[in-house]
Amino acid sequence: MRTLLLVSLIILAGCGASAGANRPHQSLSLAYSPARAHVPACTHAGSPIRLPAHFPAQFPVPAGTDLVRAAPLLHGVRGIGVYGYVPSASFVGTVHFFPREVKKAGFSVLALEIDTPNDSEGTYQGHGYQGRWALNSIPGCKAMRIGISAVRIGK
Repeated sequence: MRTLLLVSLIILAGCGASAGANRPHQSLSLAYSPARAHVPACTHAGSPIRLPAHFPAQFPVPAGTDLVRAAPLLHGVRGIGVYGYVPSASFVGTVHFFPREVKKAGFSVLALEIDTPNDSEGTYQGHGYQGRWALNSIPGCKAMRIGISAVRIGK
């Protein structure tokens, strides 16, 4: 299991994530929706994709998240990664969205690292999955890059 987490960390290192601002009165839809994807033009984001079948639909993302790519994990790890952008009015608000909402969605947060103001990453487990999220700031842009990995466990 340590190898799996290490490989996930290696795979997502450098893949940043953007997250929506965590404002008290902002309505957040925590389920990813390609139809609601909306990030600033400075991301140069492509067209939003649907979540892959083998990705936990319960994993929360901030409103407006635009996932643009999915790919199998590298180095023989059986799993999937999704990559894209999240609107982010505040590094701190975006970074703290994930551990809070991941727990609310029924996942356990296994680890969290925050390197203000550049990036943050965390690992999670739950709903039959284990994985990692990683966020990276985009200088001069109110968005962050995001990468989320998911590996099916227990089967």
